[in-house]
Amino acid sequence: MYLGPYPQSFSDIGILVGQDIKAVLSLQSKEDIDMKSLDWDEIKNFYHKLGIKLMNMSVLDSDIHDIVDKAYDAAVLLNHLITKYGVSFIRKMWFKV
Repeated sequence: MYLGPYPQSFSDIGILVGQDIKAVLSLQSKEDIDMKSLDWDEIKNFYHKLGIKLMNMSVLDSDIHDIVDKAYDAAVLLNHLITKYGVSFIRKMWFKV
């Protein structure tokens, strides 16, 4: 499992392939995506073309109640991705576990 920031470009996403990443769990909220002017459909399509499963669970970083409310479901989803795809990436900070 890898943890890291959201990729800043399509070339950043391509680096994940070189790390043998098979799945990505994005915890970005719609507000995060909109604030960064990201085209979510284009991003999903690019991950798909690279053979990486992309899943999103919207978690508001600035809302501790939202984080607490969604932590268990996020852990269950992450467990599913690791079980099914092996090597996964969570978009927040880089390090290998």
